[in-house]
Amino acid sequence: MKKYEEYNALDFVKDDSFRDWVRGKGSDEGFWMRFLQQHPEKKADIRQAELLIRAMNVAPESLSEKEVRQEVTQFLEKITKPSDQDVPTPVRLWWQRPLYQFAAVVAFAILSFGAWWAMNVDEKTPLMSSIPTPDNSLAETVNETEGFLLLTLEDGSTVKLSPHSRLKYAPKFTGENREVFLTGEALFEVVKKKEPFLVQTGKLTTKVLGTVFTVRAYKSDNRVTVQVRSGKVSVYSIDEKTPAVMTTTKGVILTANQAAVFEEKEKQLSKTLVLEPIVLRPEAIINHYAYDESPLPQVLNQLEQAYGIHFQFDNESLKNCKITATLSNESLYDKLNLLCKITGATYEIVDGQIIFDAQGCI
Repeated sequence: MKKYEEYNALDFVKDDSFRDWVRGKGSDEGFWMRFLQQHPEKKADIRQAELLIRAMNVAPESLSEKEVRQEVTQFLEKITKPSDQDVPTPVRLWWQRPLYQFAAVVAFAILSFGAWWAMNVDEKTPLMSSIPTPDNSLAETVNETEGFLLLTLEDGSTVKLSPHSRLKYAPKFTGENREVFLTGEALFEVVKKKEPFLVQTGKLTTKVLGTVFTVRAYKSDNRVTVQVRSGKVSVYSIDEKTPAVMTTTKGVILTANQAAVFEEKEKQLSKTLVLEPIVLRPEAIINHYAYDESPLPQVLNQLEQAYGIHFQFDNESLKNCKITATLSNESLYDKLNLLCKITGATYEIVDGQIIFDAQGCI
């Protein structure tokens, strides 16, 4: 088993799982999120590795990723290993090798900035490719690639920035709020602190203390959506006359598996469910969704507990409806459709809840 707690920045760069996670391609997101929480002392190495991996994304296409890793490793070893004498070596000049051009810039940036950062900056200051905004008070990261871009903010929160998206943020959070500005789409995993974390899109303000959620707010879209994976989120529309003021009368509170949709044309904010609700409490499921003549209210109650979504139904009218079925790998909506087919019932999503309606069973 790999001992990631002993890795340095270059070790992380060489690790396939870590590179896939940074690029948003792997399935180990949960592992790396937990690793960051359990080993905060590795954040500096991880940030440096992120920078180098993003630089590797622009390496010449003629070179394989394996060759890129080998070239960068050799280059870093050469510039960091002391030499007693200079021995001429019949090799191609470095400036004639396309990869060395980008590797030199990246390595020099890491080493030079790393030395300055160690002496002058607080340990939590993020090391990432950021673009200062004109007022120099915020940094901006733009994802111009076709893959995801992972950022680690100075408070330890992580942002998975979708393609063609941009995020503005303070290099170091100060004051009463932790505030970022999003154009496009991003998945946020916010470290819980007393200072609220605010995501501004220009139309909506999303406010949390610590949770996992996604915000989608592309300029080309006529709607803004917020989907919550865990925790609790407050979403408010912005008053166009006083943009600095959140319109609390038009706000909604979201919990896991709920979503908010703001329709720009109608200026309407509504609550619904996420596209793919996930099971929050697997232990609430009895017999692995295998039901044999089970009362329908019992099945609905178990789904409610498992997904954390409130179900509304008439217990008295449904108590004679019996379910014999196995609902294992289906999505929540497929499970509901099957139950409706068996019982002749219907359902609708209203205000982030599921309204299950049936005439009853004999």
